[in-house]
Amino acid sequence: TATAAFEKLGYTVARNAPYAGGFNTEHYGHPARGQHALQIEINRRLYLDERRFSLTPHAPTLIEHLHQVLHALHRIPAASLRPMRPLASGEDMPLRLSAE
Repeated sequence: TATAAFEKLGYTVARNAPYAGGFNTEHYGHPARGQHALQIEINRRLYLDERRFSLTPHAPTLIEHLHQVLHALHRIPAASLRPMRPLASGEDMPLRLSAE
């Protein structure tokens, strides 16, 4: 899962905290038809120095980690993803990443 892939790389993952989202996943995802959506929100402090408007030293690592997570998700067999039952309201919320 996306959660496991991010946690394996040392990130803290939270669902619905501090914000509950869902428009994108509800609008674009249709799990019953095999069309899945995942919304990932990343703490800006992981890649951006907002005072200087420049990338942090961790930005290249974060980019590489995102590639690794996407590759891990791509390896999930499509047959295991479809068709799925429609998700209940609030069940497929965005992931939020932060580093401790």
